Amino acid sequence: MDRRHILYGVIFLAVFAAGMFNVATDGRFSHAVSSTIPGHAAEASATPEVEVQENLSLIENETGKVYVTVKNADRVSYRDFQPESGLSLEADFRPFPSSVQESLPPYWNWDHPERKIVMELEFNASNTKSGDYVYSVEAWNGDSEASRENISISVR
Repeated sequence: MDRRHILYGVIFLAVFAAGMFNVATDGRFSHAVSSTIPGHAAEASATPEVEVQENLSLIENETGKVYVTVKNADRVSYRDFQPESGLSLEADFRPFPSSVQESLPPYWNWDHPERKIVMELEFNASNTKSGDYVYSVEAWNGDSEASRENISISVR
């Protein structure tokens, strides 16, 4: 066996060991390494930002989606200012949260601050009377003050 084969074997073992260590630490190892690359991960001290792509107009019994971009956050929630409205809400995230706090309102948590989280909020107006409704998406980064943006939903 020549030196080239030994070198390839050592490289393979090092990569394999790093991968297994990453699995054992539940991804924290790769995050720690990647967060040192400029522009890759959000800073732990960065201020969270919430940006609603557009507000929503629905007809009674209709379903519609709103996309929200959250930056520099490790926790996201929403507030329903008219819980009696009858609007129902389903949320989907990219990247998917590490944990969910099942409460009212729910809180979605990530193990570390994410540079960008895309929320897809699907509103269903099947049990909703005509009117104007407001939801608020809130985001935090550690112990920071909440960053908040309202979503206006008009049902006709």
